[in-house]
Amino acid sequence: DTDGQLFKCNYGVNLVYNGDNPNSYSKDVYEPVNNTDNPDYESFIKFLKILNTPSDPDFRCKLESVFDVDDYLKRLAIEILTGHWDNPVYNINNAYLYHNPKTGKYQLISYDMDNTFGIDWFNVDWSKRNVYSWAKSGQKRPVYDIIKHVPEYKLRLGYYIEKYLKDFFNKPFLQTHVSRLFNQIAPLRSSDSFASLDYGYTFADFL
Repeated sequence: DTDGQLFKCNYGVNLVYNGDNPNSYSKDVYEPVNNTDNPDYESFIKFLKILNTPSDPDFRCKLESVFDVDDYLKRLAIEILTGHWDNPVYNINNAYLYHNPKTGKYQLISYDMDNTFGIDWFNVDWSKRNVYSWAKSGQKRPVYDIIKHVPEYKLRLGYYIEKYLKDFFNKPFLQTHVSRLFNQIAPLRSSDSFASLDYGYTFADFL
């Protein structure tokens, strides 16, 4: 719905509250995609303020009034299972933040998920990283830290990870799925003029 404010979140997106002044939030980091002349900073800043106040006794209630937490936990589970570290949780990068006018809540939407499935820039084995300490240590990651402040969020994240492992991230499902994709892509991959630009990944590698 184009009536909802959409921000493209670029490198630096730590979702930390920096006060009520919109000028405290760089447009290079939080880039308004629509309503560019008059972005909805009021709801944006309200969301960040609540997200960064876990000491509030009503934190969970207030957060769920402005943020689609369950949608986020589902996305986070998939991002962890695919090894997607180039996101707000680890590398403060790559997401869309959308204020849904139908719900009045923000949604954090996954974006640019190419650094996944074993691609690594940090000498980390993402397949073995603890899902409950996935964020980069020593830096503020308030959107991930909600699982530390609300025990049910941690349980729910674990539930979704187990569910997706059972439903999707298993050999029988993936073999069928990957074979279908392979048969669809293979005839086009051999003639793709851009393919040689992806780090020397050849058609033989693809096969």
